[in-house]
Amino acid sequence: MKQNQGFTLIELVIVVAIVGILSAIAMPMYRDYVVRSNRTEAKTALAAVALAQERYYSVNNQYSTTIASLGTVMGLNSSGVTDNGFYSISVTAANPAASYTLSATPQSKAGQNTDKCNILTLSSTGSKGVSTTYSGYSAANCW
Repeated sequence: MKQNQGFTLIELVIVVAIVGILSAIAMPMYRDYVVRSNRTEAKTALAAVALAQERYYSVNNQYSTTIASLGTVMGLNSSGVTDNGFYSISVTAANPAASYTLSATPQSKAGQNTDKCNILTLSSTGSKGVSTTYSGYSAANCW
């Protein structure tokens, strides 16, 4: 007598449940990894704008108060948005003759605004910071 070769409904339900549990664990971890890897775009853009600020200072004896006045900066368009659109870079120079602070604000493209580090900052003195409300996230963790 020939026996049926196949899977029972119970076996299929168990396999589907296991796949569901594994994907429920893996997807958030993957999403966090993608957000962290996109953060390098902000770090690169902040470094490029800081370099452009120093060039601007050497010519004008003061720092720029806008991204547009810095000319072409690698990795940014004229409005201060990074090439891939994950971050918007802005300049704050309360005293343009002495200092500036650069900020990288995450944009909603590809969910980058869920980045727990939130806004990355870089000052003219080279100090790096973040504005986050999550515990355990500091400049050392985000930079």
